[in-house]
Amino acid sequence: MKHDKRSLLRPFAILGCLVLVLATLGYAAWSYLFSGLNYRPTGQPTVTASASSDVSGTPEPSTTLEPTVEAPHLDQVLNILLIGTDSRHASDVNGNSDVLMVVTVDRLHGTLKLMSIMRDLWVPIPGRGTAKINAAYAYGGAEMTMKTVNQNFGLDITKYVEVDFKNAENLIDLGGGVDIDVTTAEIPWLNKNLDEENNSIFPNTPKIPYVTVAGLQHLDGRQAVCYARIRKLDSDFVRTQRERTVLKALLVSFEKDSIVTKAHLIQQGLSDCTTNLSPTEITWLGLEALPLLKNGVKEMLVPTTGDYTVYRGGNWCMVPDRNALLPKIQQFIWEQTLPFTPFAPIVTPYEGPGPTPTATPEPSATHGPTATAAPTVEATVGAAESPTPADTPVV
Repeated sequence: MKHDKRSLLRPFAILGCLVLVLATLGYAAWSYLFSGLNYRPTGQPTVTASASSDVSGTPEPSTTLEPTVEAPHLDQVLNILLIGTDSRHASDVNGNSDVLMVVTVDRLHGTLKLMSIMRDLWVPIPGRGTAKINAAYAYGGAEMTMKTVNQNFGLDITKYVEVDFKNAENLIDLGGGVDIDVTTAEIPWLNKNLDEENNSIFPNTPKIPYVTVAGLQHLDGRQAVCYARIRKLDSDFVRTQRERTVLKALLVSFEKDSIVTKAHLIQQGLSDCTTNLSPTEITWLGLEALPLLKNGVKEMLVPTTGDYTVYRGGNWCMVPDRNALLPKIQQFIWEQTLPFTPFAPIVTPYEGPGPTPTATPEPSATHGPTATAAPTVEATVGAAESPTPADTPVV
């Protein structure tokens, strides 16, 4: 029995058309998913597992970060710098970073890790002398911030995600809000921040209601951001914990959504942040990182207790002991320690020229003399300040 040659080829033609249609639909879905992406590439910061020991109050000769030790498990451990800026209006483009957090996706050990970096750390900024670490963003945006973090803490960060006040609210609202356990003591401070955002920062947006009861409850975007911003109740130390609490709650909420909802949230949410993560990398994160939530999230605060000195004055700041910190950071990130070139002492804000940080000094100027005066000694810390652990030297 003879078969028409065309009839034999027909199934293959149909299959080919089907593959072509599916490929076209897949590409259309992919294009839709990432249509809102604010992709802003940077020059690639050099991978480093140890920082330069050339620290002084004068600008450094080069901003290139040459590695002395290659970071381990490069294909298994990804570090991303989350930058929350204190820009509150569209015209604010040169503000400081209000939040610095390293998000580590550790496939090797099956965990997600969040490491907060205190914004008042006084450190060398490449090419700028010494300043508070939050000024690095004002000096050179995300790239300078990544370089500064890499240089001072021996990290290998080349990827970042950047978000401001308003966009942080939008992201949380897109995720349907977050569940947060609010204490009675936190309520008045949360509502004070709400007053500022409702009436001063975003006066032309709908007014968000106060939080009136304590306990585990559902917060919308603005309420959650105002919760994360609470500082004067206790300290900036505790504020970083609130920031991590909100981020973890957002990740948990997102992880529970359906695939269709996730796709919609990604498409909408990408327009609310700026990043140099590519669509492929973002897809990988969604597939690899979110499932790690079931194993819990490890957390760290830099500096650790006892590994810094507080200087009080017009430039209230914390000078870290990087030689003590670096092994702890390495152990947290890679779960092993690496050799590194010891750091030279950091020039304090009371020595040498050095640029003045653009951030408002913390605490306020009423707590000390001008930045050029000798540092003062204080035995106690007021409620409006960042309390210092008892075993930390105060100068």
